[in-house]
Amino acid sequence: MQPSGIMVLGCPDCGGVGTYQGCSSWNTLGARQWTDGWISARMKPDLPQVVQCIHCDRAHWIRDAVILEKYSSYKVPESAPEEWRRAAKVKSPDEQEYYNAIREGLGRDQEHDLQLRTLVWHVSNHPYREPAEGLAPPPESGERWDNLCAMLALLEDGEGRVALQKAEVLRQLGRWQESLAALEQVNEPDYEQFVLAIRAGCQARNTLVIELPRTE
Repeated sequence: MQPSGIMVLGCPDCGGVGTYQGCSSWNTLGARQWTDGWISARMKPDLPQVVQCIHCDRAHWIRDAVILEKYSSYKVPESAPEEWRRAAKVKSPDEQEYYNAIREGLGRDQEHDLQLRTLVWHVSNHPYREPAEGLAPPPESGERWDNLCAMLALLEDGEGRVALQKAEVLRQLGRWQESLAALEQVNEPDYEQFVLAIRAGCQARNTLVIELPRTE
């Protein structure tokens, strides 16, 4: 993994300053994958697509931030304004902050709405990737449930990746037969492990996110 130079960003809502460091190269060697599409790899950074501003407490897309300065170094130089040198790294929203952003209209069209809802779906699944003993399954109501239903409405009928995501959403909603039917539209060899895991989850009446077998 090779970090890139640091950027100083301004919030598009309030102008508050934060710093962001991307990555010029990475790899997914030894990565762990789950049925919702989440990937965790030691050499793959989790770069935020959405940022929760620590100044105004509102969320915005990272691409909408104002680029105040780019540096080739990994830290803001001493010659920069003090506000920039003291600025904290930008952070992703937590689950509740994502739901607030959805209500405030950050998903400004169908494409952005689905992208935003997929991001919070991943976050809502995190506690179940390696669940602690005695952790109760997610409730069949509330904001997480409503988000799954909204995702389903946004996912148009299709094949491949779209059908795969639809099948997983349906499985997590406990709609087993509909999930299995959606899997029939997935024929790509690259998705075989996902299909097998989702199908097994339906047969076991399991609504939790499932880790795929690791491949080295």
